[in-house]
Amino acid sequence: MREAALSTYPEIVRKYWRRWKKSGEISSWVRLPAEIGICFTFFEIGGPLFLDVIPATIQYEDAVDTERDRELEEIRKIIVQKIPHLTDGQLLFEPEEALEMHRGAVNMMHGNKNLSILTTYADVDAIVSKTTADNVSTSLEKMLQNVYSEAGASTQIFSPTGS
Repeated sequence: MREAALSTYPEIVRKYWRRWKKSGEISSWVRLPAEIGICFTFFEIGGPLFLDVIPATIQYEDAVDTERDRELEEIRKIIVQKIPHLTDGQLLFEPEEALEMHRGAVNMMHGNKNLSILTTYADVDAIVSKTTADNVSTSLEKMLQNVYSEAGASTQIFSPTGS
């Protein structure tokens, strides 16, 4: 994929990138001839405007992906079948019978991709790290605010949340 992306750049950029990658000693910035590009620097930045937005945007996209995975995980449920035993420790159901009960529950719920079945003789507790929607929303809003902050722009200029 890197080579495919690199092939979209002018030859001078491709050659410079290969030299930089091989030696690492030259600057990571390449000066383009005026025939193919020009950069106007503002406020003594020394590089292209909005360059710092790229890492912030990648972080935001990662946060959105992580949140999507968390939401899908919170949908997931585990049904626990506790096979009882007598007070003296004797099994009420033999392992073969418990296995058949487990198979029956799995077959009954096989169409639900967000459901798992656990059959056990032991007492089982599930610890769920569920987050509230407010915390998620706040976290994503902070990440998005960081994108605008890195760009040096107000969210109200580009976002429909302002009046």
